[in-house]
Amino acid sequence: MHLWRQATEAARAHENLCVTLCGPHPAALRHICGVAPLERILWGSDHVFGGADVLGYRKRMIDALDLSPAAHAAIMGGDIWRLLR
Repeated sequence: MHLWRQATEAARAHENLCVTLCGPHPAALRHICGVAPLERILWGSDHVFGGADVLGYRKRMIDALDLSPAAHAAIMGGDIWRLLR
């Protein structure tokens, strides 16, 4: 996701948009999690190459952000479950 700044601003401006954390670098992840509405941040991965631990690698990037337990739980699954209900 090379347009992470634009995606973050779009999620801030429009209640029906979410931003996923499936591609940005660590500094972008910190920015997104600090600026975008928490209820519109979703973790995921669209990466299909790179070996068996790509999902673990991306998860560890989120874990390294030092989010509050509530924010971490929301991003790592709570927000998507809320949207799918």
